[in-house]
Amino acid sequence: MSRLPALSLSLMLFAGCSSQLDDERFPTGSSTLISSADFSHLYVVDTDGSAVASIDIATNSVETITVGLEPTRIARAGERIFVTLRGERAVAILDDRGGDLTLSGRIDTGAEPIGIVAGESGERIYVASSLSGLISEIDTTTLETLRSWDIESEPRWLALHPSEKSLYVASVRDGLLNQIDLDSGDVTAVDLPEVHGSDFEDLDLITLTPRITGDPAVSPDGKTLAIPVLYVDNISEVDPPDMDGDDDDDFLEVSGGYGGPGQTRFHGGIVTFPVNPGGTIDVDGGSPIEIVGNGADFEVLRSYPSSVVFSPDGETMVVPLEGASAVLSVKTRPNSDPMSNLNRAMQDEIMFMPGISDMNIHLANTAIAPAGPRGIAFTEDERAFVHSFLDRTVTDIQFNGFEPATRFTGVPVPFFGGGETPVSDDFINGTPVLEEPIVFADEHLPADIAEGRRLFYSTDNTAMAAQGAGVSCATCHFDGRNDGLTWSFEGPGTIERQTPSLAGVVSLTAPLTWTDSVATVLDEVLITSQGRMGGSGLSHARAEKVAAFIDWTREADVPLANSESDAVTRGREIFHRAEVGCADCHNGAAWTDNESYDLFGIEEVRTPSLVGIAATAPYLHNGTADSISTLLRWSVNEAMGDTSSLNEREMSDLEQFILSL
Repeated sequence: MSRLPALSLSLMLFAGCSSQLDDERFPTGSSTLISSADFSHLYVVDTDGSAVASIDIATNSVETITVGLEPTRIARAGERIFVTLRGERAVAILDDRGGDLTLSGRIDTGAEPIGIVAGESGERIYVASSLSGLISEIDTTTLETLRSWDIESEPRWLALHPSEKSLYVASVRDGLLNQIDLDSGDVTAVDLPEVHGSDFEDLDLITLTPRITGDPAVSPDGKTLAIPVLYVDNISEVDPPDMDGDDDDDFLEVSGGYGGPGQTRFHGGIVTFPVNPGGTIDVDGGSPIEIVGNGADFEVLRSYPSSVVFSPDGETMVVPLEGASAVLSVKTRPNSDPMSNLNRAMQDEIMFMPGISDMNIHLANTAIAPAGPRGIAFTEDERAFVHSFLDRTVTDIQFNGFEPATRFTGVPVPFFGGGETPVSDDFINGTPVLEEPIVFADEHLPADIAEGRRLFYSTDNTAMAAQGAGVSCATCHFDGRNDGLTWSFEGPGTIERQTPSLAGVVSLTAPLTWTDSVATVLDEVLITSQGRMGGSGLSHARAEKVAAFIDWTREADVPLANSESDAVTRGREIFHRAEVGCADCHNGAAWTDNESYDLFGIEEVRTPSLVGIAATAPYLHNGTADSISTLLRWSVNEAMGDTSSLNEREMSDLEQFILSL
């Protein structure tokens, strides 16, 4: 899997050799927020503003520097700051002079670079070019790419072992985690632990589908790897949406949709793995922990975790819940907390409790944060900051594990409907644990689109989703695109439909959905949020704002975009051949005729757009085609065009053209 340039062995190895950090505050995972080398400043990406903000911790003063399109993750190597520019296929290089940042250069990368991480030695950085499926090792002195690795399923997030001998790569699809041995260059895929739940309808035991949802981290002592995860029940059938507003059995309707009070299809949490001093993962030691927060009025706060960071003493994991506007404090060794083992006592009952998983459940201490928390950075042993991307803020957590001074018992736990758990006075009074947020940038988006984005990401707004369900539009349409999963819907028999991507101007492809022909994006917002997610009371005006945000998102920057290679040129000609027939249905600005056809035994399947199709695997309405190559080989006998006349080179050329759209 690796591609090695002609380097001496000495260049491939580097100085990092300790199995633990020298400074326990140094970040081991990719992040949207980091500190300066002397911990006097914080540096945070302003993705919408094409900038990086420098925040003086002592004065809260903010300076910004323009760096390029869509700065996404940021890392520090010595006195240099490196920022991935997702919209430019580049990494920006900044020199840090006591908090004063200057732009000094850039490094070209593959398509849509996201994750970036540096070793404590400062000698190497690692970059994940997500849509190119490429991990690059870069020398921070010469800025040369030393090695690169091809990784499947859209690798986005990185973590580096303190020894700098192992790199961990988390992909957004397929629950794929890879470990790269940086001595040998070998790549090893690591399976996430299997988690079970019970079917909503007949209570049969089912295996939940794992997804990775954010930036991982390694503990300062190098002994534990933590991965933010979401385990999903996409197997139980989703009932047709109840939109008449007069169904008295609302709880059951919500449960049959995407979740509700006490029941959910979405189990967000952390998987921890033991690792050895060189960073090799103990693959049999993976432990999945489901984490749930407490809101001010005892409401359950659920969402997918957007990252995880260890406290400097290694005893606590700090976990932002992006959709729930909350930051959770989770013990690294949760079995010491009686709440973490609550589900073990329920193992015998799981067959009778739909929507409950067999993960250890941790009811975590909770800090209410500004909207969209993503990154965490420690500047002192008990002082951390959280970056909230929707509100463009950095907030002092005043971290002490969120341990309350006074505890109360006998408070109902709404997730289970009863029982006792310690709850702090802060939670009872609804007082956030956080300090006053520092706003580091003005809102860059039009007001309607900005509000629509907040609603799109929110799991804690009951207008959008049932309280406690832990689902938002962004849960399935991850990052405004798709989750790569196929869902089962109730109909005449079981209907399987893949989550469509929402990248680009979705309204151009109306009517929407695979077969139901929903007229507009606005209609689909209401059907999904009110009918399936269990939301109540989303007004027409606010639904219009969600629809405006969906149409605002840009197309994916696929690796072959705008390519004029010989293969793409030949493939374009083949695509338009009458006997092949691709262009009969895939035409116009969005490469779709917006019509429906009977396809592979399914009636009236809508023609999907081909724009950005390289970023939306798997393919077909039911996700059964794993690649464009597979899809083209099924396109025979006019079932969906006819490629039977093409030889191998022509098939390859046609695939290259489609991947360039």
